[in-house]
Amino acid sequence: MVRCNINDKKNKLGLDGEERIEILDLRMDPDDIIVLTDGKKYFPGFHMNKKHWITIRLDGSVSVDEIFMRIDNSFKLAVK
Repeated sequence: MVRCNINDKKNKLGLDGEERIEILDLRMDPDDIIVLTDGKKYFPGFHMNKKHWITIRLDGSVSVDEIFMRIDNSFKLAVK
């Protein structure tokens, strides 16, 4: 499962500023969420269950290849 939202402000993620930011919410293994969440590129799932979802910034800070890989993994988890 994937959720994309382009209407959220940076400060809602704990970042400085009120500019709008594009984000992507993905289902992820809870152990991976603990490792990846850094408050810069990866955040606890915004408006989602923070144990099973992670939010990724879509501003180029995460490579496209990595985003696609994480989308694929998210769909696999949703099928389980």
